[in-house]
Amino acid sequence: MDYNTVRFFLSEVYTSIKRNFLMSLAACSTMMLSILILGFFLLIISNLSFMTDVLITQVEVTVFLKNGITEGDTYKLKNSLASLPYVKETHFVTREEALKRLEERLGNMSEVKKNTLLNSIEVSVTVPENIPKVAEEAKKMPGVDHVKYGKNETDMLIRFSRKVNVIGMASTVIMVLITMMIVSNAIRLTVYARRREIEIMLLVGATRWFIRWPFILEGVIYGFSGSIVAVIILTLIYSYVSASILSSLPFIPMIPGLSLWTAVFLVFVGPVIGFLASLFSLSKFLKV
Repeated sequence: MDYNTVRFFLSEVYTSIKRNFLMSLAACSTMMLSILILGFFLLIISNLSFMTDVLITQVEVTVFLKNGITEGDTYKLKNSLASLPYVKETHFVTREEALKRLEERLGNMSEVKKNTLLNSIEVSVTVPENIPKVAEEAKKMPGVDHVKYGKNETDMLIRFSRKVNVIGMASTVIMVLITMMIVSNAIRLTVYARRREIEIMLLVGATRWFIRWPFILEGVIYGFSGSIVAVIILTLIYSYVSASILSSLPFIPMIPGLSLWTAVFLVFVGPVIGFLASLFSLSKFLKV
């Protein structure tokens, strides 16, 4: 494709948009609204995944030590736990510190509760899925009374995280297909308005790809411009909403702003949808 051909295609696109401004505006607006809906959906899925990941990373393995264990044995046990391949860091918690935490959370504890407290080591892991492995290894170590990590809660969060990721990927594909169908119908209106022009070009011997390219470039322009506007609107709305939620409910894990990955994906997916929608819309008129 030489320079003159590209120049001709671009001039055809400019002329078409200028001549059918209202229909072009409608196609661009449809693309913008579709990308905006897709963006909101991605933000919901991303926040659910982010919230689950934060909750999982807060889960720790608590290794309770036997009464009478010496300071040297405690130090060795702490080093043994820290040397495990899945462990990120360890923190020794005395029974006095544990009592203080309980009193802050539940109020004054009775003497019976105080006497039952044990020294412990809190273990943070690198990957949440490895928490059960660390717990099993810790149980085998000398000086350990028992291990606690909230098995049911951890397993539930891990399963939920996997489901969110799978559902998110599948739903994103479905949303993209729905968006392509909606945009395809909008672009089809512009193609239908120019059906006579297509028929004449076919009669004078123009190749199908020669006819396709101006429409495809037009669809790509609709997709790109609609995506840019949608990302700007999405960024402004989400920044305001997330800032309001985080200021009033700071304990809720939430992505503070539109991520670069999401913005790039939405800007990229718009032209791709415009390309495919234009190609699909032309199939009826070009008999392919």
